[in-house]
Amino acid sequence: MLLFLRRSSTQPQLSTTLLAQKSIGNLLVWMADNLDKDLSVSSLARRMAMSPRNFARYPSINFGLILAGSCLLIKEGAANVLLEAGDFLFLSRPSDYSLASDVNVSPLKAEPALAAATSDCLVVGDGQHCSVRIMPGYFLLNPDNPDLLTDLLLPVVHVATSDADASQFRLLLQLVSEEASQQLPGRTLVLSRFLDILLMRVLRCLISSPEHDISGLLAGLSDPQLAVALRAMQKEVSMPWKIDSLASIAGLSRSVFAARFRKVVGTPPVDYLIRWRIALAKELLRSGEHPLTHIADTVGYKSSSAFSTAFKRSTGEYPRKYMSSVRN
Repeated sequence: MLLFLRRSSTQPQLSTTLLAQKSIGNLLVWMADNLDKDLSVSSLARRMAMSPRNFARYPSINFGLILAGSCLLIKEGAANVLLEAGDFLFLSRPSDYSLASDVNVSPLKAEPALAAATSDCLVVGDGQHCSVRIMPGYFLLNPDNPDLLTDLLLPVVHVATSDADASQFRLLLQLVSEEASQQLPGRTLVLSRFLDILLMRVLRCLISSPEHDISGLLAGLSDPQLAVALRAMQKEVSMPWKIDSLASIAGLSRSVFAARFRKVVGTPPVDYLIRWRIALAKELLRSGEHPLTHIADTVGYKSSSAFSTAFKRSTGEYPRKYMSSVRN
């Protein structure tokens, strides 16, 4: 599914604007509480240049700005997307896609070429007649729970240079490029903050654009009443949450809350809570700093055996085996 972000030509109604503001506020709180330890952000102080009749299959690209020329975004079974100078591209599942200057040749894996590059420009092709130049960057996700972020996003966000949002993305990436190319004090912190802003702008577009249908956790966090319950589950995961108590927090009846949560988020509240508990447990197991009884209690299970059973049901392996495999 491709999402092309276009601003509506008409002024949004007040109710829509207020909902978007509340949604963004919920997302900011959720990200501050939960993504800081799960997301590290990196940028490439490089350019990528492709000559005519060349592809680049580049799984690490999660966003990019087309600096000059044009190319195609290609996915098998989907229509090709033309990318032109000034366009911004965000890929949450980049391994499904290729960038191409010509459709009649086989893809080249760009990662080995990037590793072997000796300059700030990765050249794909002969380098004589460049058809497109791209500034790429990427986000590094916690390997235990990468879907915490990717589930919020559509596979592709394409902001054309003619769109109202395009100039803001260009400015942000210009700042990222300038900062990444210099070894100044605080460089890592500044880059991280710029790219936090970049990610938030993508999420704002997803919430406020009327042309798409959001789902899953993003939809839940965009619902003011469900967001209260979601944040409570995430912040106090050790609590023995029941449907009644969550419904009360959300200000809804038990039946209305359960039905609305399942319809909007796509899963029953209890199933979501289990998923969140297992996600946090994975991080604690990877650290190797806590006994199993402590982890079980921290994520809301009364005994290590109950926790082990739930963990095995969700991941396919017992906690000790998981801890051993990730630490090795």
